[in-house]
Amino acid sequence: MKTFIIIALTILCTWFISTQLSIEWPRIIIAPPPESPPSPGPKPEPESKPKPELESKIKSIEDAEFEVLFLINEERLKADCPTIIWNKYRHEKARAHSEYMAESGNFKHSSLSFYENIFKGIGFDLDEIPEVAVEEWMGSPAHKANLLNKEIKACGIGIAEADNHIIYVTYMAD
Repeated sequence: MKTFIIIALTILCTWFISTQLSIEWPRIIIAPPPESPPSPGPKPEPESKPKPELESKIKSIEDAEFEVLFLINEERLKADCPTIIWNKYRHEKARAHSEYMAESGNFKHSSLSFYENIFKGIGFDLDEIPEVAVEEWMGSPAHKANLLNKEIKACGIGIAEADNHIIYVTYMAD
């Protein structure tokens, strides 16, 4: 009899609490018994569907600039460095320098006192440039040191395309 009273009180208390807190009672769903397994037979061959070409996520110079920053941060994380953020001032300086190189054809570092990497992409589409530029920089000890410097907190990336389709990339940080 004690067991019955304890069970009844437990159910009553649970019901009372659940109604006060708008908690639904758990529902038990009984699944129907499984049907008998199908007879083994030849498996139908999967239809071969043409794979759609992946569309590039890079649609503009700005997209490419942010992709460079994303790739740099991936490399920084691999090297146990903190990620860096976008700096509008550095971006404007980096973009201006890339535009200068694109207009003049003069591929050289700026005279500004920043950590700076530059890249000249010949024969690449805009959507290829971020990956190629970062790979090239990571392959050069001096450029890699600029990208992985743990003191850097922010940077700017600037990209410009010359009339002859040569693409210039500038990374500036301090």
